[in-house]
Amino acid sequence: LETLYGLTKREAQILSFLGAGNSVATIADRLLVSREAVRFHLKGIFAKTGVHRQTELVTLCNELAVSSNR
Repeated sequence: LETLYGLTKREAQILSFLGAGNSVATIADRLLVSREAVRFHLKGIFAKTGVHRQTELVTLCNELAVSSNR
């Protein structure tokens, strides 16, 4: 996804945590950043992937993971 959508390392890291079912608060705690920082990066991810909600983003990740395993 990092290469496919041009995500930064931090955006890819946050996306990975989100895809594993972590909340914004948990991601912030694990990365030692504020919740606002996580939300800032999520907005960048939304813009780059064309989704508008976290659930859409997780769905996109799951679909791409399934298709890449074929």
